[in-house]
Amino acid sequence: MSMDFNEFSLVIFDGDWISERVDNPEIHSFFREAPYKGVKLTAIGGSTSKFFEALDKAGVNELGRDENGNVRNPAYFNPPLVGFKLKQASTPDGRQYSYPSIFCSNAENVDGMVQALINWLGG
Repeated sequence: MSMDFNEFSLVIFDGDWISERVDNPEIHSFFREAPYKGVKLTAIGGSTSKFFEALDKAGVNELGRDENGNVRNPAYFNPPLVGFKLKQASTPDGRQYSYPSIFCSNAENVDGMVQALINWLGG
């Protein structure tokens, strides 16, 4: 899969579409490549919790587990809008590193979703 994405790219998936492809190797490959190019990934509507399961299965962002091994999905309640991006930072000695930014929004209307997304993307 060829990608012409960059740090200004935002990809929005339908939550139900993603839920049908949680185990899809092509989606996993895309998820492994896109965030390292600065691409922001989001899912809207439906089973948005499956978005984080797909990221976990792709090896991009491992879901936490409790002491009994139960998965701790940040979107277990299927919020209307979720997202993932890698943020860049530097250590005191100047080395660059990336860390995950997880986004979940309970906004129900389009205006609220857009504003929540703008706030997350700007942060």
